[in-house]
Amino acid sequence: MAFIVIVFSLSLHAQVKYYECLNLYIEEDYKETIICLNKYIDKNPKDADAFNLRAKCYKYIANYAQAFSDINEAIKHYNKKAMARKENLYAQRGHFYADIENYDEAIKDYTTAIKINPKNTNILFDRANLYYKLENYSASDADWKQVLEIEKDNINASIGLARNMTAKGQVEEAIKELNRLEKIDGRNPYLYEYRAEAYEKKENYRKAIDDVISCMYYEGVDYLKGLILTRYSQHEFIYTLAKVSEKIITDKEDEIKWLNIRTLLYIEHEMYKEAINDYNTIENLLPSPDLFIYMRRGICYDKIGEYDKAIAEYNKGLELMEDISLYLLRAGAERGKGDDDASIADLTKVIELDPMSDYAYWYRGWIKALKKDFQGALSDYTTAIAIDIDHAYTYMVRGTIYQRELNQLALAKKDFQAVLRLENTIEKSGNCRQYALFYLDSINEAISHQDSILSKYPTSGNYYDATCLYSLMNRPSEALAYLDTALKKGYKDFIHIERDTDLDNIRNLPEFIELLKKWKDTTEKISTETNQTTQEVETKKYIVKPKALKSGVYEIQCTVNDLPLKFIFDTGASSITISSLDAAFMLKNNYLNEYDFRDRRNYRTASGDIVEGTIIRLRKIKIGELELNNIDATVVHKQNAPLLFGQSALGKFVKVTIDNENNEITFEK
Repeated sequence: MAFIVIVFSLSLHAQVKYYECLNLYIEEDYKETIICLNKYIDKNPKDADAFNLRAKCYKYIANYAQAFSDINEAIKHYNKKAMARKENLYAQRGHFYADIENYDEAIKDYTTAIKINPKNTNILFDRANLYYKLENYSASDADWKQVLEIEKDNINASIGLARNMTAKGQVEEAIKELNRLEKIDGRNPYLYEYRAEAYEKKENYRKAIDDVISCMYYEGVDYLKGLILTRYSQHEFIYTLAKVSEKIITDKEDEIKWLNIRTLLYIEHEMYKEAINDYNTIENLLPSPDLFIYMRRGICYDKIGEYDKAIAEYNKGLELMEDISLYLLRAGAERGKGDDDASIADLTKVIELDPMSDYAYWYRGWIKALKKDFQGALSDYTTAIAIDIDHAYTYMVRGTIYQRELNQLALAKKDFQAVLRLENTIEKSGNCRQYALFYLDSINEAISHQDSILSKYPTSGNYYDATCLYSLMNRPSEALAYLDTALKKGYKDFIHIERDTDLDNIRNLPEFIELLKKWKDTTEKISTETNQTTQEVETKKYIVKPKALKSGVYEIQCTVNDLPLKFIFDTGASSITISSLDAAFMLKNNYLNEYDFRDRRNYRTASGDIVEGTIIRLRKIKIGELELNNIDATVVHKQNAPLLFGQSALGKFVKVTIDNENNEITFEK
């Protein structure tokens, strides 16, 4: 009997240790989780779950060699006592192979997993999506259809089939099917996402825009979706702007996110002053200084030639954090105002912090060339090429020094040919193929390429590039016309214009001097009202009387989606956590629904259990008179885990004060 008690105690102790590691994993502290699991595995060298969990951690820190080693150990030591299912271990390894683009091995592992459990629809989803990525649409269709045989009402599988229709060119059929599915499940974000793709194929950009916005409404306002919206706005800018502005007014819970989406639209269309106004609004809505705001607002000031204001923004950011990007940006603004020495100092600082920054070497070389330090420029350009042998623009600028300054024509030709080899597509900015073609005497091809750039991306920077090209060709009337258009579109780098040797053929023309003077004189400065003034944000206080437990922690009574629950008040927890048992009860009794799960496709196992680490969105949390909406929470696998009231909720407040003497917690919102 004593032996049994000892064995049971040791087993219980091991379980506790494992859950300590699991809690660290849920907190997304992957390095500490690995340290914890190392100790656990030393004493439990055949625990498949521990190897599986450590494999996931290594994946998150991009150590795939160790991730593969651990997942192989998990598969090797699998037994029926393991919490993980055997097929999920193979699927996990399939995910790793997909991450490193070894798609053949990923398909093999998914297939093995499906053979073990042909009814695991999660893995069928993964394989169907990978087949889609590999453009094997017939195989993808087969997997979606197999899902529908298992779950005939699985709308996501039907959406997958419709997406494949679009990829196969059956656009009308895809839209018709997605319209049908919308009537069944109008809150499913995937159908809007994929219908937008179908409408884009038809060049019906208004409907595509409507669908992307609907997708964000149901799934959450997302930066990547914002970029898609920005792309569509090239065809329907005013309409897109109006739709996003409407959301800023009507969706107050995500007002800041929608404002950020609108700044993307403004910046895409070179409306930097409007973007600055939105960043000012966002800053006043935020409870504390934000590095992203300083960085993005500084870029906008830079774009309109307000270099001192841009530098001030970058300085504020550097006070919060020493960030290489901020040094690079400040170097650009310093160069813009003509302070070459300060710019070189900042770029040298970047190189000290990151000796592999080819961009810092390239940029420093460019400024040295402007200062006529051609040997110094060559040294930096050559170092930049040694770090990144595929950056076309570095060859371009090095070639121009060989050609124009040092008369080393063979070396120049070699660099220009490297540009043609490396640059075969047209980008929104940074194109240089047209210049290489000019220096290689392919004049008509250079003009054609520049025309293609302007046709696809008619930005101020690309019009300035056309100015340079036509000046180099000594065609002054066209060069001046392109310069006028660039300035009209918002190009404001006057110091660069005055120093750019590409413009030497037109620099002394009266028309050039007059044009530059006119635009300098008429360039509007951002009014003083747009200076960053910190406005006092009115807050409302909510006082809650918690229950002090014997363990020394506080318990607060809440209702979650109208279900009464008790939470442990835990400022150290990164998010609200809820046990899988409570989550399952809420789902079964309609306090949660499918759309409250952030990953609707993969939130529960074939047996109906909710997967550990699943993120759910709690639509409404009430503590007395205080109400919060749309708060993320994490499901913990341990069924009797306490409910923790953590930072995903606490972060919504300007201030939280604990008064131990009066047994009160004050929330300011």
